[in-house]
Amino acid sequence: KKSWYNSLYPTYKTKSEDFKRLFKDLPDDERLIVDYSCAMQRDILAHGRLYASQSYLCFYANIFGWETSLTLRWKDVTAITKEKTALVIPNAILVCTDSEKNFLTSFSGRDKAYLMLFRIWQNALMDQPLTTTEIWQWVHTCYGEELGFDSDEE
Repeated sequence: KKSWYNSLYPTYKTKSEDFKRLFKDLPDDERLIVDYSCAMQRDILAHGRLYASQSYLCFYANIFGWETSLTLRWKDVTAITKEKTALVIPNAILVCTDSEKNFLTSFSGRDKAYLMLFRIWQNALMDQPLTTTEIWQWVHTCYGEELGFDSDEE
C-alpha cells in the first residue's frame, strides 16, 4: 500500500511501534492492545492518543512542542467511569487512582472504548496475565485481521 494511505490509516504495527517509542520505560514484553484518539484535561485540553496494554494505560500528546504524557499501572487504577462534557455530551471517561483523577474526553465511540478499557483493567486486577493468544484475540477484535505485519512478524 502507498505511504500516504498508511499515514491516513496507520496499521496496528505502526501504532504499536509508536507506543514502544513513546513509552520506552515500559517492560519490553508489554504489548499494545488498543489505542484511541482522545483528549486529556490538564492545564489545557491536550488532544492525543490513549494507549492500553495488558499492564499499563498511557496517554501522549504533542501540541506545538508542548508534550503531555501519562503512564498509569492498571493495578493502581481505583475507578473508571463514563462521564459527560458540558454536562450533556457523553464522550468522556474518568480514570482514577488513589492520588489523581484523569479526565479523558473527545472519544468518538466512548461506550466502546469504556468497555474495552474496563475489561483490560478488570483483567489486570485479577492478577491473571493474558496468554499471548488471548492478547492477539483482543488486538484482532480492536484492529481487524490486517495488522500491517509481514507473515513472519506476528
